[in-house]
Amino acid sequence: AVLLAIGLFRWRLFNIVPLAHDLVVSQLADGVIIADAGGRLADLNVAATAILGIERNGNIGRPVPEVLAGYQTLVAALENTEGTSETSRGEMALTRGNKTRYFSVTSSPVVKRHKETLGRTVVLHDVTVRVRLMEQVRELAETDDLTGLVNRRHFFELAENELERARRYGTPACLALLDLDHFKLVNDTFGHQTGDTVLREVAACCRFALRRPDVVGRIGGEEFAVLLPETDLDEARLVCERLCESVASLTVTPRILDRPI
Repeated sequence: AVLLAIGLFRWRLFNIVPLAHDLVVSQLADGVIIADAGGRLADLNVAATAILGIERNGNIGRPVPEVLAGYQTLVAALENTEGTSETSRGEMALTRGNKTRYFSVTSSPVVKRHKETLGRTVVLHDVTVRVRLMEQVRELAETDDLTGLVNRRHFFELAENELERARRYGTPACLALLDLDHFKLVNDTFGHQTGDTVLREVAACCRFALRRPDVVGRIGGEEFAVLLPETDLDEARLVCERLCESVASLTVTPRILDRPI
């Protein structure tokens, strides 16, 4: 897409071969935006209008910052100033309603043989699937698959960062450790499937009882840890007492039994 846009714009083939523009550039799945050396919008294809939600008619020839006022990443990519003679790459996120899509942004100069700059072209390529997959991989690497809490490794990373921040700025922070009593008895009596149910219910109880900034993680079999940012010892004690009361009042009913434990 970049090479086609550069080639057509560089040798001014839009005027000579309009059919190539209509059948190739206009129908590309990637969005293509072209600005001239004066920073005015020279062209954009059908995909770009759909991605950005702007019309082609009436915008050609207008300054890029006006046409793309809501897309500062694209405005910067299309700026034609000294020091921008190289191809640059980045990413941007576009949100419409409740849906967010991610695009790679490739910006390239359009130059003559004598290094005269004619403008710049930007190609938008949808990378939403790749970004979603990366988010899923990251989530799997940071989450305990049984309880949905942060796992041991990620919890200690968060705790180390928070404690370092507390030392730097002189703010309080507390760390609490929780261990379920008699959990082995639950596994031996009702089976490991029931034990897993107990762990999941306790995890949900902890999330509900704690405040939004607090972080709870599973660091062992039946061991949990809670990070309390910007919390002094007296406040942490109250939080832990409330958490213990919530867990103590929790009732779990195994599927294989009619009575709770």
